[in-house]
Formats: sequence, C-alpha cells, structure tokens
Amino acid sequence: MPGSTEVAVVEVTETGFSPATLVVAPGTEVRWTNSDSRAHTVTSGGPMLPEQQPVPQGAETFDSGRLLEGETFAHVVEVEGEYYYWCEYHGEEQMVGTIRVEDP
Repeated sequence: MPGSTEVAVVEVTETGFSPATLVVAPGTEVRWTNSDSRAHTVTSGGPMLPEQQPVPQGAETFDSGRLLEGETFAHVVEVEGEYYYWCEYHGEEQMVGTIRVEDP
C-alpha cells in the first residue's frame, strides 16, 4: 500500500532486547516495548559503545529516555548500515542490540 511504513517490533525484557539483532529495509519504523517491570532505555552510541560508530553516516542517533513497563519508543531507520544501541541502566549486563538496515 503506497505511503505505508513497515513496522518491526523489539521487546525489551529483563534479559535484553528480543530480537537482539534485527534486519529491516530502509524506512522501517522500529518499535521497542518495555515488557519488564524495571525501567530501560534504548540509546544509540554513548560510553557503552565508544569504539563503534553508533549509526551509519548521515543517520540520526536516538534515545528513548526512561521507558517504564508497558511504554513504547519508536524510531524510523532510513539510512542503510548498522545501528548499535544499548540500555543505559543495564549496559554493563551487556544489554545491547543491533539493527541492520539493507535493501531486501
């Protein structure tokens, strides 16, 4: 359908992001929903990933802020490449995720 946006869903759980790696087409809206009783964030870049470029050149970084149980954050990924993100509260527990954006 013209003008429609694909949506991919990532669940935020006490053990991490599910799926931890997501492959989508450019223009897809990625929606994270916190299904855990603890607060989490969805944050690209920052001190947890200092050696990696958090998003492809020309793409916007993103940060959900604090997500409480049941809350959702969405971001549209337009630029092809890899997007790395993590939870600011639980990054030390390796709560990280990757989105790979590529043409189908």
